[in-house]
Amino acid sequence: MNKKLLPLAVAAFFGLPVASALNAEYANVSLDVQGGSDLRVEAANPPSMVFGAKESKGKGSDKLASWQYITIPLRVNGKCRGDKSPNFIGELNVHVYAAFEGAGKDAAPVLLDKEITYVEIPLSGKSSENKEWMEGLMNAGIFLSPSNAKKILGDDKEKIELKDKLIAVAVEATFEGSNCMHPKKDPFYIVSAKYKQKLSGAWWKKGSANKQNAELLAISETPFAPFYAPTFPPTKPLYGSVEAVSGTSSAMGEAGDVSGATTDTPTDSMPKEKKSKKKAK
Repeated sequence: MNKKLLPLAVAAFFGLPVASALNAEYANVSLDVQGGSDLRVEAANPPSMVFGAKESKGKGSDKLASWQYITIPLRVNGKCRGDKSPNFIGELNVHVYAAFEGAGKDAAPVLLDKEITYVEIPLSGKSSENKEWMEGLMNAGIFLSPSNAKKILGDDKEKIELKDKLIAVAVEATFEGSNCMHPKKDPFYIVSAKYKQKLSGAWWKKGSANKQNAELLAISETPFAPFYAPTFPPTKPLYGSVEAVSGTSSAMGEAGDVSGATTDTPTDSMPKEKKSKKKAK
C-alpha cells in the first residue's frame, strides 16, 4: 500500500478523526460599507477571445458595449454547536436591492433587485464581536448588461455610464431559509447625499411596476462567469441562471415619496447564548 494512504486507511479502520472542512451551523451577515466609495458602479469588458474573425462592432458601438457591476462588501460570521470552529458558510442566499436615478428631471428612482445564492464562503478568523464565532469578508456582485443600463438611462443618452446614478443599496440575507442579517446594523446604505432624508424605513420594500423592464444579473449569467474568483464567492449554479427567483424592476413611487415604509425587526440567527460586549472594530 502507498505510504501516503496508510494513515487514512488506519484512521478509517479505527474510527480516528480525519481533518476536513467544516460548515457553519449558524450564520450572521452585515454590510461592511465604510463610505460611499465602497459602493460604486464600475465598468468591465469581457476578456477578448480569438475566433478567427473580425469583431462585429459598428461605428461608435464601443460606447454602448461596456458591462457594469457593483460590488457590495459583506461581513459574514459563522458558528457551530459545541467548541468546533467552522471553515466555511456552505450556502447563503443574498437578496440585493439597488436604486438608481430615473431618466428625466422629475423621474422617480428606479429600484432593481436580485437574489443570488453563494456557496463555500470562507471564514478566516475569529469574529471581531464574539470570539466564539468565526468571521470572513465577501463581496456580493450585481451586473448590468449594456442594454439594461440603457433602459435605466433612457433613449436620450449616448453613453450608458451609471457611475453617478446609484442612489442606494440594501441587502437581505437568509441562511437555511431564515433571516440572518445582523439585528443591530442597518441593512442598507444611502450613496447619494440628496436622498438621505428621502429614504427612510425599509425603502427597498416600497415599489410599484414600471416600464423600464431593466434587470440585475448575477455573475453566473454574464460573460464574466469563469472569472468570479477571487472577487466573489462561487454562485449556485456556477454558470447559467441563478436558482433563486430573479429580481424585477420597480419604480419607487414619486421622487421623494419613498419614506414611511416599515418592516419587522430582523431576528438574530445566533444561538441563544451570552454574547460578547466588545464592540466591533
